[in-house]
Amino acid sequence: MRKALVTGACGVMGLEMVEFLLEHGFQVRATDLPDADREMLKGRAEFIPSDLRLPSTLNKLFDGVSRCYHLAEVSDSEATFVDIYNANVIGTRNLLRASLPGKAGLEAIVVRSAAGVYGHFTEGPFKEDHFLDPKDDFHKTMAAREELALDFERTANLPVILLRLAPVYSDSRKWGEGPAVHARDAVRAAHFASDRSGFVGDTFNLDDDADSEGLDSSKICSLGFTLHYPQRKHSSAGAERSATPEIGSV
Repeated sequence: MRKALVTGACGVMGLEMVEFLLEHGFQVRATDLPDADREMLKGRAEFIPSDLRLPSTLNKLFDGVSRCYHLAEVSDSEATFVDIYNANVIGTRNLLRASLPGKAGLEAIVVRSAAGVYGHFTEGPFKEDHFLDPKDDFHKTMAAREELALDFERTANLPVILLRLAPVYSDSRKWGEGPAVHARDAVRAAHFASDRSGFVGDTFNLDDDADSEGLDSSKICSLGFTLHYPQRKHSSAGAERSATPEIGSV
């Protein structure tokens, strides 16, 4: 049975990713910070606590793993730039370095990125080759994370794939107006990209197409991916989070 590693496994998208992989016959190794609330994992996945900023905590993460879904990110608008950079960039570097000893057995490492690397949504819709112009600390670190991950693909032959997501919402985490994507579609797209040869080194946008000023998702859709959950209520009433493009999603 194939084994997949999910970072940020206790976040909204991480929990959906773990559930999806289990449903599709994978063994799952989940990882998140030692104090992360993992009650929702319900013991169904192996859990190894780690801190991506500390290489010594990553030694066993890739044992027997054929796919990695790197979903962990820090997007707290109140965090310092150093804290965000250490988590999103240095943490990604440490994770990819930890994967190197077993890279021969790796099929794909899907690295999550964010729509805000392009800049303001009002200047879209954006295609994958559009110039990156991040406006805030979080998205600047995500752009740097992308560059770092692709450098590992070029120089170390790691099977990296980038997934640029509009802000992620779910049944429990609502979203108001503006570009967004349901967590179930986000994890389906991550698996779709990892499940096909020839996508290594590629970048894919994903937006639920509810707003014409978001991301252009035609590239991944032209390859056979279809959105199943673009069912938001287009109202900010009762929304739990702002749809401000510069704020990241978890």
